[in-house]
Amino acid sequence: MTVNGTCISMVKADTESILIRLNDDCGNPYNFAVGDTVYFTVASVNPLTGALAEVLQKTVTIASATNEATITIVGADTSSLPTASEYKYDVQWTSAGGRRTIIPLSDFVLTEQVT
Repeated sequence: MTVNGTCISMVKADTESILIRLNDDCGNPYNFAVGDTVYFTVASVNPLTGALAEVLQKTVTIASATNEATITIVGADTSSLPTASEYKYDVQWTSAGGRRTIIPLSDFVLTEQVT
């Protein structure tokens, strides 16, 4: 997996982990609280309309206070997805108190394995 800015590129059917860390309004590291939830969603882009259709979603509910959430994408999550399609992803965080922050829509690229 490679990350360039917010663009994520990974090999189809590989297993990868993404660490999610947040900062508070003052720029300090945020410690996820028990009950916080992080959603990682990938959608395909319709080439004619630009409409998004969800193809993958991973959800992590925080069980103990920590400064990061780990999203794990296993091989089966992407093995049936075509590499020729255009994909976008976003990350959403919901705190136990209900506050929601969306990390903006960004590119998610699947490539074929060479060997």
